[in-house]
Amino acid sequence: MRFFCFLPLAFLFALQLAAQIVTGDGSTVYFFSNLVPRGSNLAPASRLYRYTQAKGVELLATLQLDGLVDRLGVLETTADASVVSFWSRRSPLGPNPFCISDPTCYYPITFTGRIWAPDKPAIFNRAVSVNRSGRYAVLYDDKAAPERVDLITGERFTAPGGILAAPRQAVTADGALLLASYPGDNKALRFLSLPSGPKPVGTIAFGRGSSYFVTPPYQSTAQISANGATVVWANLNDNTMHAIDVASGLDHTIPNPAGYITQFLVSDAGNRVLFLAQGSVEKRTQMQVGRTDGSATFTFGGAPEGEPRVTSFMLSGDRRSRR
Repeated sequence: MRFFCFLPLAFLFALQLAAQIVTGDGSTVYFFSNLVPRGSNLAPASRLYRYTQAKGVELLATLQLDGLVDRLGVLETTADASVVSFWSRRSPLGPNPFCISDPTCYYPITFTGRIWAPDKPAIFNRAVSVNRSGRYAVLYDDKAAPERVDLITGERFTAPGGILAAPRQAVTADGALLLASYPGDNKALRFLSLPSGPKPVGTIAFGRGSSYFVTPPYQSTAQISANGATVVWANLNDNTMHAIDVASGLDHTIPNPAGYITQFLVSDAGNRVLFLAQGSVEKRTQMQVGRTDGSATFTFGGAPEGEPRVTSFMLSGDRRSRR
């Protein structure tokens, strides 16, 4: 089981959080913020913080980012909170002065990925995501094939085809990569990639906005549980949530109210999926907790009139609720 909690809009604005991730036992939260710690005399900047009940808020790293051209990416952490990964993307605004003959020649978009660990920090020139066990990380962008890195041995494995299916929860505990290929007609082929060879998972209809969804690391089209048992995905054509049982290939539709699905995350055990759905009539966001066998869905979000609306949620390891 894993904890989950969801953050109202007023709380996000108060802390100026850019991204958040909660760890395996629910005791640690990592987040980005532009706030300057009281009494620190630090200059304004984007910083990575860690919160625990024992020590409160701790400053871990100050990021050298330019607000005009840099964008923070996705935070991911191991289940035991010992390692956290994150990345940033730089999109220069002006032309490259060395391309004098071609005024349309701009500096290339670049990525910087970081793995923060007390004993072995690492920096990469691609986006990076660590898996829940902390053994593996995957390097990815929209220019080259995903590459798995063994953080213990240093061994690398480059996927022979496809792109990473999501910037979060796309690597199992044993290092299998959830990849996708897009043959067209709003279809996506899902498969697991390992040095021993690929394993088909299924074909999904990833829906409208396909040109936006097919270029990770910008958005998820599917995610896999840490144990590799379940792949979850949202069909944006009919706003339904789905879960594929990897062993059998069965695709279960998870009951959910009509509404646009904006975010989803799957539990480590693969038996639950959390997702936010915005009602087509009321335009109110609700957090849904669904069983991946399709048997039931429970509503936890949807604040009454006058309360902050739910805009984000986080998962940890043990899945008891907190707000």
